[in-house]
Amino acid sequence: MLKLIKGDITELNSEVIVNAANSELAKGHGVCGAIFEKAGDDLVKYCNRFRLFTKDNETIRCKTGDAVITPAFRLSVINPAIKYIIHAVGPIYNDGKHNEATLLASAYIKSVEIAVSCGVKSIAFPFISSGIYGYPIDECADVAMTTLRNLAATYPIEITMCAFSDTDLHTLCEIPINNFTSPLIV
Repeated sequence: MLKLIKGDITELNSEVIVNAANSELAKGHGVCGAIFEKAGDDLVKYCNRFRLFTKDNETIRCKTGDAVITPAFRLSVINPAIKYIIHAVGPIYNDGKHNEATLLASAYIKSVEIAVSCGVKSIAFPFISSGIYGYPIDECADVAMTTLRNLAATYPIEITMCAFSDTDLHTLCEIPINNFTSPLIV
């Protein structure tokens, strides 16, 4: 099942929330900053344990288009429904001609695959790459919703796409919804 809602992803009743992460798995801005803030210093320490490696002359912990899972730490005390955080690294938008859509779709796919492998029944996503990474929101929403519709039809997991603003929710609502199962817009 795929749902659309507007709200704060850290307040949802999903077992897993997805962080729109950077490749260093460091505290960032926007959704990433809010998640790290609520999860606390233990999340920072845990992410720092991931092996550093170099790709394209950059030191990273998670490749673009990939994802990793961590405990929710203090976030699970604030919101007991949340058990894990999946950190998905989307692409920095260039011009749409540098494999951005494929990498963005991969970040969503990897996140759902990890969640399913951990036996969870629900996952919530923000718009990955749409903030500081500059992915145009309409293109981002199209990739996200197309990918998530296919994943919802494939895996037995409740998927929620969480828009933070009215503008983002409106953009999501513009994507054709004929393949949704019981769409919920709050």
